[in-house]
Amino acid sequence: MAWDDLRYFLELARHRRLLRAGNKLGVDHTTVARRVEQLERGLGCRLFESTSDGYVLTDAGQRLFAHAETIENNIALLHDEARGEAGRVSGIVRIGTPEGFGTTFLAPRLASLLERHPELDIELLTLPRFPSLTAREADIIVTLDRPQHTRHIAARLTDFTYGLYAAPEYLRRHEPIVTWDDVARHNLIGYIDELLLSPQLHYLDDFLPSQRMRISSSGMLAQVAAIRGGLGIGVLARYLVPAHGLVALLPAQAEWRRTFWLATHADWYRLRRVRAVWDYVRRIVEAEPELFLPPAARAPEAGDDDPALAATATAAPAKARRRSR
Repeated sequence: MAWDDLRYFLELARHRRLLRAGNKLGVDHTTVARRVEQLERGLGCRLFESTSDGYVLTDAGQRLFAHAETIENNIALLHDEARGEAGRVSGIVRIGTPEGFGTTFLAPRLASLLERHPELDIELLTLPRFPSLTAREADIIVTLDRPQHTRHIAARLTDFTYGLYAAPEYLRRHEPIVTWDDVARHNLIGYIDELLLSPQLHYLDDFLPSQRMRISSSGMLAQVAAIRGGLGIGVLARYLVPAHGLVALLPAQAEWRRTFWLATHADWYRLRRVRAVWDYVRRIVEAEPELFLPPAARAPEAGDDDPALAATATAAPAKARRRSR
């Protein structure tokens, strides 16, 4: 078994399509098919089933996948060590983040990272779900839920708050909002329940459990646009608000505190390119605490500074109640 064959196997397992795997490897899709068939003949077993959803790993393929990823990571580490500490940071790092954080905060702040490491490429995933580290959909993720897997490393990135906001023009045209009872008389903008990224986004359940959403979206940026457009009021993360001139409503009452975790696979954490991006994300978040928490709420959290000590979570978030529609 040659490592080169395993590269084709890994990319087909990740992308599930011959064309996509070929594009990733810089070869024709027929080359991917031929190399995978060659590997299957050498092992004497089928590694994939061809389905309408693409190539799916068989039981034998799933067992090989775990070993092949370990080999891939070890080769990357050997490459790093051979070049020494002075070696350049190079390669691709894929970061999975919530849509609002990735688009509004992270993407505009990547310039200095790329200038410092000209051979580093970033792939930014802003999916309507959190990417899977286990399936290697991303090398690093920013998530609301601390990973449970024993092979994942997680560190607290920052606490942050959500608040209730409206556009100034909307407030000029509608009744004032002084109490929670007033909120019930306004159009509410929020998430589609069944497409929530995390149960922690059920932030209105304790206050408005039965109020229907007039406008719902799977992504927070669409909610920002609807609120800016004066279609109603809604809950937004604090870091999204400064650029849009929105007005905070019931600031003493309507505040929800959550935590962003930075996570990666334990093997990938040792890779120079992953560590460079990991450290950079932490630095830029720490440099602008006012975007995430109001001044009175910025108390340091103990016990989560060293990601090597923060592997896996000890408790899952409490199950949230679903809001009736």
